[in-house]
Amino acid sequence: MSTPQEKLDRFLRQASFWLLAGLAFAVPTLNQPTKILAVLLLLATLARLAIRGSALLRQFDGFDYCLVGLAAASLLSSIFGLPSAGRYQGLAEALSHLVVFVAIRHGGYSAIQLRRLALALVAGSVIAGALALRTYLLTDIWPISLPAIPGSIRSSLYVSIALLLCVGLAIDSSRWPRWLLVAGSMFLGFVLMAMTSRAVVMTFLVVLAAGLVARYRGRMVVSIAVLAAIVAIAYFAMPESVIKSRVEHKANEMADLVVAGSVSSNDQFRVDHWRIAVAWIKTGSHWLFGIGPRNFLQIDTEKLHFDPPLRFPVETRQPVHAHNMYLTKYIEEGIVGLSAMLALFGIVAWQLFRDARANRIGWPWWGALGGLLLPAVNGMVGSPWFREYALLAVMTFALYLAARNRSQG
Repeated sequence: MSTPQEKLDRFLRQASFWLLAGLAFAVPTLNQPTKILAVLLLLATLARLAIRGSALLRQFDGFDYCLVGLAAASLLSSIFGLPSAGRYQGLAEALSHLVVFVAIRHGGYSAIQLRRLALALVAGSVIAGALALRTYLLTDIWPISLPAIPGSIRSSLYVSIALLLCVGLAIDSSRWPRWLLVAGSMFLGFVLMAMTSRAVVMTFLVVLAAGLVARYRGRMVVSIAVLAAIVAIAYFAMPESVIKSRVEHKANEMADLVVAGSVSSNDQFRVDHWRIAVAWIKTGSHWLFGIGPRNFLQIDTEKLHFDPPLRFPVETRQPVHAHNMYLTKYIEEGIVGLSAMLALFGIVAWQLFRDARANRIGWPWWGALGGLLLPAVNGMVGSPWFREYALLAVMTFALYLAARNRSQG
């Protein structure tokens, strides 16, 4: 007969599952419900931790401790850094990543439940993408972004991770669910192309190609043909409108950069931010714990030396991050935060590589591949490790590891 504690734990596990499903579905669309669900999930996870105690902590390994390290680095940098400009949002996000990771990976969910969480992620992304396109058609506001994720780059990163997860689910499905997921993949691919973030699109195509080659091995020709078909369909499905002209404009910018060495104003803006970051690092300040999460905009560029001067006056375009994930992490959270993030990326990459060599490639592998490589590669020229796509990446890691543990245990 079950004890009251066991009954309560079962109730909390089921409640946490629905909270996670709601969170997975709502993140790209609804801001306030997402915050409420996150708080309720935190309370449920703390309650389960109180019930299970040391038994849960004994299950922790390197993956969990990397998330703990990221949360600890964010806390220490918030304490020892500059006065917080981000209202401790970075610390709150790091803690939410840890809670979501623990709730999924150590929730004790079945393979079917884990798959349903993945489907909730995909369904939420499809609906958010449809709403984004509807907003564009009604308002002509460009570039498009997901309802709850401002900015085309952040939105495209989120969509690209969800798209790779959807591709993995489609490959692992059969009959009508496969065709439904193929349709979802094609739609998300269209949304991604319409967002026209060239760095994210190029990264996605490279990651997709790598995944197809790993999955089909010797059938590389088939993999490349599938990839080419996806790109062609996504491009030619676009209406003769500003969407297609935007794609062509970005392609021309890339051609000018490669052929003529001409840097667009958008790229020069990134270069200026890299120069600010490097100039700050050269001062040797706050190297251990950083200046605090979201505090990059606190850097006083008047006290830094630039030769030649910056192209864009700081007064007109205040730098909020370095446009490089690794520089931003080091400046804001020091060597401690950067080391924790690199350690997480490293052990996830190693596990993905081992499973690929052993031909253990299922839908969780695809999700984690996107969650790792899309932010990590695009982060060299784009957004830092934060906000919605970082949460989605952590969720894909947790789903991958939970499914892997279940298949082996």
